[in-house]
Amino acid sequence: MGFLVNKNIKGSTFIVNGESSILARRVNVLQKYGANYVSIPDRLVNVTELETLGRPEVDHFVDGVFILPNDSFKEDDLVAISNACKKRRIPLNVTERPDLCTFTLPSTYDDGPFQLAVCTNGMGCRLANRLRRTIVSMLPKDLGLICSNVGQLRRKYADKINEIEDDDNCPPENINKLVLEKDNRESAEQKLRWLMQMVEYYPIPKLIDISEQDLQVHSIENNEPGPIGSVDDTLEVVQNSEQNALYRKADSGGSISLVGAGPGSVKLLTTEAIELMKDADYILADKLIPSEVLDLVPRKTPIFIAKKFPGNAESAQSELLKMGLSELQKGSKVVRLKQGDPYIYGRGLEEYTFFSSHGYTPHVVPGISSALSAPLVAQISLTYRSVATQVLICTGTGKKGEILEAPEYVATRTVVFLMAVHRIRLITDLLIKEKWDPDVPAVIIERASCPGQRVIRSTLKNIASASEELRSNPPGLLVVGHACSLIHKLEEGELWRVDE
Repeated sequence: MGFLVNKNIKGSTFIVNGESSILARRVNVLQKYGANYVSIPDRLVNVTELETLGRPEVDHFVDGVFILPNDSFKEDDLVAISNACKKRRIPLNVTERPDLCTFTLPSTYDDGPFQLAVCTNGMGCRLANRLRRTIVSMLPKDLGLICSNVGQLRRKYADKINEIEDDDNCPPENINKLVLEKDNRESAEQKLRWLMQMVEYYPIPKLIDISEQDLQVHSIENNEPGPIGSVDDTLEVVQNSEQNALYRKADSGGSISLVGAGPGSVKLLTTEAIELMKDADYILADKLIPSEVLDLVPRKTPIFIAKKFPGNAESAQSELLKMGLSELQKGSKVVRLKQGDPYIYGRGLEEYTFFSSHGYTPHVVPGISSALSAPLVAQISLTYRSVATQVLICTGTGKKGEILEAPEYVATRTVVFLMAVHRIRLITDLLIKEKWDPDVPAVIIERASCPGQRVIRSTLKNIASASEELRSNPPGLLVVGHACSLIHKLEEGELWRVDE
């Protein structure tokens, strides 16, 4: 196995030793990427040429060597040249001789700044080419334009804060870390973080259209709905909205459905959800709705994805409601596609009251909540006689990012914390402080039912460390309780276990 790198070879000098169609293709690749080459077609390169034919900047050592052996090349001489290249740290590729090579060329595909490389580590270039063609046939269109668009935006905002962050070294928990609404400000740093959120969660084809305007803060106007407060306030809002719906029934012909999209798998969508998605004039979607689900929407149907990034939840919700109302007033059939179930930490009731107050009574379609389905796919039975007689569903993130009071510890209760993984250290420390058993089993379930599903099994005292070391892969939830270890139990001394 080798270490794949993307190397800038512009201006470099390579020796091409031998003569064949294979080496001709190597020459084309070198020229394509701006490198120079020296051809030695009829004899084996010698050590002196390795040290004299290169660029002045590197004391005339060549930057690499390609050799295609022929019958006149003696084995001992080939081995000697290979050793000489290794000693001088000159990359060497010898056709059909992986034992002499220090590098190989993968089968590649280019589309502007997007590059794909497939390597079989010497097991056959024809196979690598076949695999590359197969992979390319499954790729989204316009990846080069998508990379250019995202890259230009990223560099613009990164330059303003003098920071270009390596995406590979930027774990998802960094782009999902808690940002309080009151601390939010329209800045280059904020826009860069939002752009990273879009790259992480938006359907890939939509990335070609994102612009600076998509990264602007949507201000909340005084007449726009805010989050519901106390129980009494909630009852009053709901009752008023129902009365308004009776007396202000809109005559535009528009309709709205609040549709639960389940935990993410297309197979777990309800039949009604699919029918409404296909019949809609306009889709308002949560940012966590997977591409596989949105792909069910006809291409002609516009899809707006909520910009609920850290620190922007209230503004994004307000923007989404206004867009929905605008479409309803045009007579559109609007589908508000919500992750999980609309009424389990989905702000579904707030949206119901908002649209009802404007004369549009939503049709609510239930969805499978991840609070119940994620434990199942992780082989956790939330209830079990004498072990777990209660189930409690909590949120790890309250209004404007506030942390909620810790529930009382009950040994026979299984607790599911939604929206908690991005602040798991804070939550687990709080629970232990509130006299929870630090050794009670705890499990993080990420991307339940979707490609990339991962389950981290540990204990309350170690689960945060496991998440930090393994790097979280949101969305995810936390399950705590003895039910977590009924099927899968850690071995003695095992701090955590990962199932992927």
